[in-house]
Amino acid sequence: MALPQLYSRRKRQTHESGDDVYKYDEMPERVRVQILTVAKENIPDIKNDDAVGGKYIIELCKIIAKEKGLFRLAGYQNCAYDEFVNWMMGESDLDYVFDSIEILTRIFVAIEEDRYRFGLGNYEARKPISEINARLKEAAIGYQLVQGEIIRVDSEFLHQEAIVPALKITADIAFHAVNGEFRAAHAAFRAADYETCITECAKAFESTLKVIGQERGWVISATDPAKKLLDAAYAAGFIPAYLQNEFTGIRTVLESSVPVIRNKSAAHGAGSQPRNVPEHLATFQIQQTAAAILFLIRHHRAMP
Repeated sequence: MALPQLYSRRKRQTHESGDDVYKYDEMPERVRVQILTVAKENIPDIKNDDAVGGKYIIELCKIIAKEKGLFRLAGYQNCAYDEFVNWMMGESDLDYVFDSIEILTRIFVAIEEDRYRFGLGNYEARKPISEINARLKEAAIGYQLVQGEIIRVDSEFLHQEAIVPALKITADIAFHAVNGEFRAAHAAFRAADYETCITECAKAFESTLKVIGQERGWVISATDPAKKLLDAAYAAGFIPAYLQNEFTGIRTVLESSVPVIRNKSAAHGAGSQPRNVPEHLATFQIQQTAAAILFLIRHHRAMP
């Protein structure tokens, strides 16, 4: 889900630092309020304990209170939703906060399954779930709802093994521009601006080749596209002949996938029909770009 493009959001996206783009042990008050607001907007009669929506929240509070070993989540409140709000805003243990988000997801699904009883014929659970994921992603909180369950983003192998190391290795002053472009790609990804994500990934990839090429004296120019930069890398023997068979797959990714995806999906004018770049394409782009950056810089440093 794409969030509104506002000045404050753009500013946050340009002021990021740290080795990882995600945090795992905190949830800002702003995000908690946003999630509670999504619940209020998508659960009918949420503040009426006698209505079905209110009863869902009563059950949510009972489940979390029991898990925490409490009789109630909070003291006396006007309704179960107010109890949930007061608890959510002050809970320090994120495990229980994410438990409640999973339960909210099940409530959205239950409403969709019984949407006609609620008079909500067009209700789709995926919309509030997508908004919660978008809010978590934008705030760089390293968790997402996947098929109704909260997962840590770094439980995905490629995030931990490629994206984070790529951010660390490009922190070197020589690759400062690469780091900025790759972070811009990730910021755009979190904002669901997948076209910009792909473009920034391609910039980061090309910048990596340019830095290495300049240090190694390749015959290249500042305006060379990815293919010319790769041709220069091969002509200079940067990838030795005995590795070319093993490198065929990577070369296809570097020479074709990265620039071609960018060229076909993001780098040219949209014309009269706006493009809808899918999330899975942007995910693939980030992952393969991270892997390519890692290989190139590590290989560069390992060679005399």
